[in-house]
Amino acid sequence: ENYVRSCVYDISVNHSAKRIIVTFRGTTNSRDWITNFDLLPRCEVNPIRDIMFSTPMVWVHRGFSKAILRQRDQIVSWIGQYKKDHPKTKDYSLFVTGHSMGGALATIFAYYTCLDTDITARKPLVCYTFGAPPVGKKNFAKVFRRLEDDGKIRLARFYNANDPVPNCLKVHGYIQNGQGIEMRSGGNTKFVMEDHSTCSRLMIGLCRSMEEHLPEVNQRNMQTNCS
Repeated sequence: ENYVRSCVYDISVNHSAKRIIVTFRGTTNSRDWITNFDLLPRCEVNPIRDIMFSTPMVWVHRGFSKAILRQRDQIVSWIGQYKKDHPKTKDYSLFVTGHSMGGALATIFAYYTCLDTDITARKPLVCYTFGAPPVGKKNFAKVFRRLEDDGKIRLARFYNANDPVPNCLKVHGYIQNGQGIEMRSGGNTKFVMEDHSTCSRLMIGLCRSMEEHLPEVNQRNMQTNCS
């Protein structure tokens, strides 16, 4: 029950961009923190058949995966029905996003949905996250990278340089995926292709204010770095 309530989302349609957008809410209450701290890895099936022999299963953050997998079918069903009822949206691409826990949910949703060609219109599923923690371990990252290489998914992770949350699960063996975009208050955006975060960096971050994790600070730094 707590996990289902943690997955709060909004679905919108941008006809100008020909895109359907799924936005996941971040942490706001105690139920969400229960989801965040359910740190044990959960074993899930690798969806790519030709590497299933070498990597049959992947390890995913249990709290996040339980929250999104119970809602994924409902989201996909709604999008499918909307496209059926509005034929002109059949070729609309899918964009998912979220901040903090919402970014984690967006990442896992993208991972499981990017192979659904009826929903993605056979286009890469684009996922933008902000201040999101990592959601999977090494084998998950391997499969995720393959999905990127195959053009099924595009993940961009925006985060503030002093935000401890993107590194908070490193000590438990979770690693980040996709293209990291590290933002600084004075500009000088840094692009990070691999997850080189360390536990020491996490501890430094935890000693600083969690202000750097707030969505409004992400927005301010994006304006500074992208202007």
